[in-house]
Amino acid sequence: MKKAIKFLLFVIALFVTVNVKALDEDITIEASHNVLDGISVKEVKGVSNGIAFCLDRAKGFPEYLSYKILTENVLTDIDKETNEKYTVDGSKIRNVIIKAYIDGLGTDSNVYGLTNDEFYAVTQMAVWHAAHGTRQQGMYNNIYSSWLSEKSARQKAYDTLIGVENVNQIISNNIEFNSSDLKMHLSSDEKQFISDKISIKGSENVSYTVNASEGTCVSYNGKCESSATVKSGEEFYLVTDNNSNSVSVSATVTSSLYLTGYEFSMYRPNDIDATVNDGIQRTAVFVPYYDSIKKQVTVEGKKETKTTEKKNLKVSKTDATGQSELDGAKMNVYELGNSEPYDSWTSKKDVKHEIEGLVVGKIYSMEEVSSPVGFDKLTVNIYFKLLEDGTTQLCNVKNDDEKTAECGGTKFVDENGVTYAEINGEVLVIKNYPSKTEVKTGKVKISKKDFTNGEEIPGAHLQILDENGNIKADWISTTEPYEIELPVGKYTLIETIPATDYDSEMIIDGNRTSKYNFEITEDGMSKIDVYNQLKGKIIDTPITGMSVTSLYIIGSLVTLAGASVVVYAKKKENM
Repeated sequence: MKKAIKFLLFVIALFVTVNVKALDEDITIEASHNVLDGISVKEVKGVSNGIAFCLDRAKGFPEYLSYKILTENVLTDIDKETNEKYTVDGSKIRNVIIKAYIDGLGTDSNVYGLTNDEFYAVTQMAVWHAAHGTRQQGMYNNIYSSWLSEKSARQKAYDTLIGVENVNQIISNNIEFNSSDLKMHLSSDEKQFISDKISIKGSENVSYTVNASEGTCVSYNGKCESSATVKSGEEFYLVTDNNSNSVSVSATVTSSLYLTGYEFSMYRPNDIDATVNDGIQRTAVFVPYYDSIKKQVTVEGKKETKTTEKKNLKVSKTDATGQSELDGAKMNVYELGNSEPYDSWTSKKDVKHEIEGLVVGKIYSMEEVSSPVGFDKLTVNIYFKLLEDGTTQLCNVKNDDEKTAECGGTKFVDENGVTYAEINGEVLVIKNYPSKTEVKTGKVKISKKDFTNGEEIPGAHLQILDENGNIKADWISTTEPYEIELPVGKYTLIETIPATDYDSEMIIDGNRTSKYNFEITEDGMSKIDVYNQLKGKIIDTPITGMSVTSLYIIGSLVTLAGASVVVYAKKKENM
């Protein structure tokens, strides 16, 4: 009646036939070794992997004793202390043993991290519990409770086994991969071909050894070696050198031993009449069958024509509504894997920044260096790439590693459901949310003026830096004064590029300077008048220590005095 385990290995399909039956002949049980005081491993003579478990907790288990199979699945017994009848349910015992073997009993490892001897002892205690129910509790408390509790893994295993009901009889193991359309791609430096991420769909209790073909390595947990051992769901990659225009690599995946079938029966002593010598143990015999399976994964790829097409992308820095542009967010954009910023800017109210010359298909990372006043700083980077059709995709990237990139989304949403970035047409919108901490602020208005006539000068590039040198504002002057709200504190104003035909030195409060220190307070609007002199324009009157207003007054007085001298001279000439 015994069936052979059959499996047929193909790349596409795998079939496994399992063997489940009961032993149907007398057996001889022999001693093996003690695993705990009062608990020994008993093997079935001549039966590979056959193990005998005690059913009667207080009876002996002699060596080399012949046993005869019991025909009943449910035994009736009498409790000597209460003289009450009770039953021993073979199905409950079988469930405990099957669960133990599914969890790794008898193999090199188990899910609880116990030694095989520890796990055997725990399984035997659980078999007693299944056979005797609450009658097991007294013995458990008196003898084994401290041994179980001194190691939490033992207690967990015991509690799991005694609580099992209708356990699946077999680990049904089949190797499948996360995709049937895996490809190889060139790395960013074009030195290697790297596969899409690969993971195995299989039993959580089974490990898998991945052996790569010649010239290929398995990239797993930061290492790339010819072989790796992984669990179901864990990700790995196949990697090979870039030596040709196309590549085909493969790996053989082999599972660890797993339970494919079993034989189970219950026995009573044959050579000694149990009615005469009732100190002899009845037993449950379990014979597990193990096997492993293999499957091959093949991944192909070819070099693609590398695009050099470039496009621009507009970035909008807004509040949570996505409608109002915010001032003062310092932003950096990096090519993935490059530590030097590709572009940097400070957001301006009602102005969308345009990043120029982005390579189509390349992944970029956007970082917020500092946030606008009154808003929380974005603590995660936003990854994105442009497509040939002009659209933009957001990407999920782990540890700045291009191999982990998953692109295609139009929103970046955190684990709490908060949206921090989204694609709105051709614009990438980056959002800030109001800070929970109150920030005291003040306003400053800065005018950029011609020294001679006091009119606003367009085209000068200016910046405001905080005490740590961080850029808090960056703008180009227009015909209107620039106004900004900043946290209360000390700042420095600098002019990075003067307006056309004007000197680079600023004139503020009558002083020539390359930088101007000022302070923001809560007491209304601060106003700074920044004057520049036309190149080649000579000012005879000293500037240092005088305000520009004073210079205007002095100039007017000099003009009036000159006019008076001329009038007096003419009068004298006519006399």
